[in-house]
Parts: sequence; C-alpha cells; structure tokens
Amino acid sequence: MDKEILYLNNSLVNSLLAQHNGGLVSGVSSEESSGKAKTKGNTTGGKISTDVSAEASAGLGKILSRFDANIKGDIGGETSLKSTRETALSEGQKDIINKQFHDYSLNILLDDLAGALKDNLNVTEIGDIIQLETSSQLYDFELMSELVQASNDNGVTEKEEIEDKIQQFKLMNKLNYQKIEQIFEYQRLEVPLNSKDNDYYNRNTQIIEEYRALFDELTTENNAFANINILHKYLDNMALLKVPDGLCLIEKKYLYEPEEVMLFRTNDHKQINLVGRIINITDSDNGQMSEDLSLLPLRMVERLLNMIDLVSEGTRIIEPIALYY
Repeated sequence: MDKEILYLNNSLVNSLLAQHNGGLVSGVSSEESSGKAKTKGNTTGGKISTDVSAEASAGLGKILSRFDANIKGDIGGETSLKSTRETALSEGQKDIINKQFHDYSLNILLDDLAGALKDNLNVTEIGDIIQLETSSQLYDFELMSELVQASNDNGVTEKEEIEDKIQQFKLMNKLNYQKIEQIFEYQRLEVPLNSKDNDYYNRNTQIIEEYRALFDELTTENNAFANINILHKYLDNMALLKVPDGLCLIEKKYLYEPEEVMLFRTNDHKQINLVGRIINITDSDNGQMSEDLSLLPLRMVERLLNMIDLVSEGTRIIEPIALYY
C-alpha cells in the first residue's frame, strides 16, 4: 500500500542505510544551480531531439544497485538557423527526483530494520528504533507565538477580556487591591499574615476570593503567553508532536507540507504512522535545577513542557525518521 508521507528525515534515513549496507553513495543531484543554461553553435540540417536518461552507478550492496543514480536531463533542438539549445534540469525537477528517491529509501530502510523495530514505547531504551500507529497532537510554538501577538495587537485575546473584567470589578468594588495582592503573595509563599492584614482578609473574605479567581486567571494567561514565547525562541525551526507516552522533535525542514496544514492533518483524530529513534527518557528529576550547568537548558525546557503536560517521568523523547498515513 502506498504511503502518504508527511515528514521524512532523509539525512537520518541515509545515515542508517549507510551503516546497514557498508556505505551509501548519494548522487541524485548535487548541483546547486537553478534556472536554464543555454548554448548556441553552428550546425547543418534540421532536427529536433529529446533525451532524458538515468545512469545507474555501480557500488556496494543493494542500495547502490537499486537506489543510487545520477540524473541528467538534456533537451536538444537544432533548427535551420543553425542554433543549438540545451536546457538543464530545473531546481523544481531536481526536488521531485530527490523526493522520489528519498521516499523509496524509506521502504528499503524499513525492510532492513524488519524484526528490530519496537512497537511498545514503554519498554524501549535510548537508541531503540520504533514503528507505531498512534494518535498525535502537533504543537507549533512559532505559529502560536505569531497568532498570540497578532491577537494582542488587535485586542481579541482572552487576556483582554479578563483584564476588562478585572477593571469592571475594581470600579464596582472599592477595596485596597494593593493590600489584597500582597495578601495573595503571602499566602502563596505560606508566610503568616500580620494581625492587620489577617483582620482585613477576614472582614472581606467573600469579595477577596471573587477577585482572586479573576487575578489567578489573568496570571495563568500571562504565564502561558510568556512560556509560548520562550519555547518559540528555544525551539526555533522545530515543532513538537505529542504521542501517548512520547514526544517527537519535528524539524520543520523535513516536513512535506507547511506546518499550518500539518496542524489540521495531525489533530483530526486519525492514526498516524511514526518511525523514529529514542534519544532520551525523562527521569524523576525532569524540570529540576541541577548544579551541572550543562543541564540547565534541558531542565528549563523540561519545566516548561511539564507545566503543559507534554512530558513527565518516563516520557520517551523521539527523533522522528518518518511520519505517514
């Protein structure tokens, strides 16, 4: 059955194929030029000819015989005006050819790894390669950040609505809100209130708790927006794909479709096929600060991801090789 490929890390595919087959020659198209190259020369007679050829290279193992090729495309035309024109493959044509070979290489890799692929995340170890059919949710913090910023600029976010409710509450209820927010901070830190503050809280408990609900809602919104922006900056050019008991690190350059389209494709409750490599397993210390400064970026990101339930102890961190239907 044909695969509808959404994501393919061809660099990782080729690396694994090379390790399994004693090397891999990659010569599909190494040219970086684009557009058309034209040459003219004197000829006699008149004819039109077209030649497109694929010269297979000899090499080691089944990959070289079945997969490696140097693609050339030449279109020649000679007229009675004695001019010759040659057109090289365009960048788009090369991209199509590359994709065709990369797609086929995935099938070869899956054949090579048959019997070694794991299908239960909970029993995997770092370095294992998995193949699952699973539900998934895509988190693109770059897109989230842009949408939040655009919404803030146009005043259409929930944050704006909460701020308006708080303003209305303050206009209708004349209280010492500076004192109240100080009480909230003392209670958050579990520091005993002094007698005056305690008396003030007891006299106004009901209305203070009504204000606390709005205050906490606004604080949550502000923290969420701040965390989205931090994750956007840290995970630049990456997205996260959440699967049960695992989290995939998606490099956007390997997506076959724009991430805006992928949001609809992966959140439609349709099962997606995932092939990937386990690169980490979160431990009980995830999100906790460490004296080892080299772990500081990891722990900070883990803390943020933990807050939105994307990781917990035992979550498998996955480097995807392919995603497809």
